[in-house]
Amino acid sequence: MRKTLVCRRGRRQKLTAMALILAVAATTGCTPGRKKRGSRSGDSDAAAAAGGPNRQQSSPTPKASDLKEKIRTAVIPVNGLVSIGGPAQTEEADDEDLFQLSRVCDAELPTDEIGENHGFERSWKNDRYWVNNLVTGNEAVTAAEAIAAVKTAAASCRTYTTDGTQYTIAGPMQLGTLPGVEVSYAWTERSAKGNTKGAVCEAFIGKGRIVSWVTVVASTMDGATGNCKQIVKIAAQQLARV
Repeated sequence: MRKTLVCRRGRRQKLTAMALILAVAATTGCTPGRKKRGSRSGDSDAAAAAGGPNRQQSSPTPKASDLKEKIRTAVIPVNGLVSIGGPAQTEEADDEDLFQLSRVCDAELPTDEIGENHGFERSWKNDRYWVNNLVTGNEAVTAAEAIAAVKTAAASCRTYTTDGTQYTIAGPMQLGTLPGVEVSYAWTERSAKGNTKGAVCEAFIGKGRIVSWVTVVASTMDGATGNCKQIVKIAAQQLARV
């Protein structure tokens, strides 16, 4: 994943806090989006050899149409943040696109090489933070397998640099009890590009074959973590419905 502002559907980014504020004020017409990934369904053996999940031990896979319906249900609603003083939705990308999960530490996830990650994402922004909720489903990968791969990647480095922005992983973040969620993992990062600094919370929660990924970018760590915990609870309520 390359965290750059692009006027292209299906890509996603983590902005530094100041860049976020400037992006809110600017009329760029750009959509901050998660990079799309095409189908790699023929790469199961290679991914397993690289440390990916054992496909022979997986449960029967659901239909793509069923996953897409669950994905739509699990994503935070358009006005889902209003109850906690957040903004209305600003951008979205539909589930006809194929999405990849985190590129923390610039690591390639072995689970991204298996099947197709169908996804739906929405993002919100105001003068305090930027939020993105990307929900993915993969017929060939469970949420537990996908989040385990993300956790491994996040533990593989302390700092990494992308497009001139340095990210420093501050450490795991506890999300507390989330009813209906089977697996979760979250961490925080500090970002710096020149004199522009910010804080990021990355949280992943899963159920079955559905992963809901929440990203919050703010100017301070307290702002990122405090808002992230509230928003993850909302995401968990949606995920529990599938």
